[in-house]
Amino acid sequence: MIDIGNLCTHCGDDTSFGSGKFVNRIPSSHSEGIHDEERVGYMCAECQSIDCDSCGEATLDYEFTDDGDVVCYECNQIQIQK
Repeated sequence: MIDIGNLCTHCGDDTSFGSGKFVNRIPSSHSEGIHDEERVGYMCAECQSIDCDSCGEATLDYEFTDDGDVVCYECNQIQIQK
């Protein structure tokens, strides 16, 4: 294991306090392949985000529909109101 400190284990961006990416970071470990060393650090919000299948926007606040689609909070609220 390689401890990369405050760097994002996926994109390598700084997630330390004052970087603007500190608040939504989560502890993470990641390796590219079976024989690569595992990097231990944090994952930034951008790398955690998933694209909404309805509007296409990246979001951290998502749910899965009965059909298996990923929808953001806003799109889910629209679907509930219908």
